[in-house]
Amino acid sequence: MYASQDTQPSATAKHAQVEPAATAALPWWLYLIFCALSVVPFIAVANPPIVDFPNHAARLGLQCAMGDPVVSAMYGFRLGLIPNLAADLINAPLCGIAAPALVLKGTIIAALAILYCACWQIQRSLYGATNPFLLFVPAMSLNVVTTIGYINFLFGVAIAAAMIALALARPRMRSLVLIGNAGGVLLFFAHIFALAFAVVFFFGWFLKWPIRLRGLIEAGLRTLAMFAVPLALIPFVPSESAELSIGYMAKTRALFAPFLVHSGAQAILIPVALVVPFYLLWRHGRIALHRRMRLPLLMVAIYIVIVPCQLQDAVDIDSRTSVALAYLLFASLAPAGVGRPVAKLLSLLAAVPLIAHLVTVATVWAPFSRQVDEFRAATALLPAHATILSVGAEEGDTRTNIAPTVAYSHLASYATADRRVFNPLEFTGIGMQPLHATGRFVDYDVPASMPLPVEAAIALKLPEALTRYPVLSKQVSYAHRWPERFDYVVYYHFGTDPNFDPQALRMVRQGSFFSLLQVRRPR
Repeated sequence: MYASQDTQPSATAKHAQVEPAATAALPWWLYLIFCALSVVPFIAVANPPIVDFPNHAARLGLQCAMGDPVVSAMYGFRLGLIPNLAADLINAPLCGIAAPALVLKGTIIAALAILYCACWQIQRSLYGATNPFLLFVPAMSLNVVTTIGYINFLFGVAIAAAMIALALARPRMRSLVLIGNAGGVLLFFAHIFALAFAVVFFFGWFLKWPIRLRGLIEAGLRTLAMFAVPLALIPFVPSESAELSIGYMAKTRALFAPFLVHSGAQAILIPVALVVPFYLLWRHGRIALHRRMRLPLLMVAIYIVIVPCQLQDAVDIDSRTSVALAYLLFASLAPAGVGRPVAKLLSLLAAVPLIAHLVTVATVWAPFSRQVDEFRAATALLPAHATILSVGAEEGDTRTNIAPTVAYSHLASYATADRRVFNPLEFTGIGMQPLHATGRFVDYDVPASMPLPVEAAIALKLPEALTRYPVLSKQVSYAHRWPERFDYVVYYHFGTDPNFDPQALRMVRQGSFFSLLQVRRPR
């Protein structure tokens, strides 16, 4: 199945510094099978439990419906100098041709396809051939980026990987400046954190060992030249005068992010199952990391340690970057020595997360999709322009809470697109989002939030809630005195009491895991 070959440079690797070790070649057809299986979840499931998928789909639907006065009375949409627009730019010419959900799935699959091709070429440039470590790239297709729904960032990482593949093939500074500025502009509009990832990587690319002050300055200047145009665009991004918010409380999440598929158990078990054999292979000198990639990957790792988990409303900055790091790491590794047994072991190890993902699709994604169908059918009773408040139970019956609770957070966004209601949880805001609330709905809007816990919803009924409970005031003030302001409540009860406040709410539709409750107006 595997052929052993040395790593003397081929024509595709003439500019690469090849490791003095043998590698086991990877059959192209095996890589193609892994790649094809890795995108099955995004093709086979109509409504995937990707946390931000409903939000993105609603925004793309609203983008195409701005000519509808019912929509324009609630939302405005502006494409501009916004560093978070990959899916929106892809969607713009497809309005009326492809449904928003299809555009999103196509964007994910296209990003993964670009990434897979780029990683294949990166490894060929480094070693003159591909090896079984490359199988881990499609094997980790379900991770914190794809399951939370950082779709624009994923597309940006794919562009960055393509830039790295081009840089290995055209390593002269003149070519790098062209690659960096042209690709960097694409990165800027795809996602700002993908641009940051590329800048840090190429800063490490220009560094030389041992690291000295002069080398740091030279690397910095070369990086600035390479990304001069996209970096010059950043000061022109609109910003809001909000209090700076930085969070470092979830740094350990970055360790498991490459294999994080919502489930805490799977997120821990898969990395642990891989760490032990990887450690033994490294301990016995069976793994080689190409020296050309060591400093770039080290700089990205340092960046992940330093960068906050949260900056304003943006979260998982470090975790999503660790996924990008993992993609490049697997593309940069090779089994050292004559590698037939090691190659077979690596192929089996790569199959572990891939099989686990396919099992998750059958046991979680498919039944979750049927739940979404039930929810979307139930929202038919909601009138246009109705204001919707989302509330969620923290614990429920596992028979109804099929996917992790966070996957249900933005289901109300389907009602935004299907029924033309106003949902405050649509992503809006200055600088990073093209969508904004208009007219009387501005007072209901919040840039980014999640469904209220039941306790918070009950507390926010009180006029003095924001002064009595200051911790509530930042992202939930839009829901203050909600019985006087909102029309309906979407309550994710997950098998618990379907009406958490019968005095304020009247049941209009009870589903298997949710309730649609109409607000009783106070007299």
